Amino acid sequence: MGKNSIGTTAPPCLRETPPQKGPRTRKHPKGTLPSVWTPKSIESADGRFGAIKLLKEKVEQLQADCGADSFQKRVLCERAGFIISLLETQEVTAIETGKLDAGSYVQTCNALIGLLKALGIERVSRKATLNEYLETKREAGD
Repeated sequence: MGKNSIGTTAPPCLRETPPQKGPRTRKHPKGTLPSVWTPKSIESADGRFGAIKLLKEKVEQLQADCGADSFQKRVLCERAGFIISLLETQEVTAIETGKLDAGSYVQTCNALIGLLKALGIERVSRKATLNEYLETKREAGD
């Protein structure tokens, strides 16, 4: 035996495992990445498509409701509008097919709630006088 009596190969627990091919390590379908990246935004989207029209309407309504007076609020309104569209799509698909990924749906709802809170859109109680309150209680029979 020579100077090293352990052997030339490391035990399995110390060997490096080869990298696995997963979704993030796959090659680009055409073999190369695009040489030019072109940013896209809601404003630059083709407004002739119904989905884009609806999204722009949602964003404009959110901006009006929260008084989007800064770039940050406008960006948050765009994200919230998109998330609203995602939720509506999930809901319609669930109704039509009877299938819903509840985890994804709840997570998307929570993301929307967070954005709306950041925009300052919160539930506001309706102001009512004492007489109006008592009248509604009498009508309800309480």
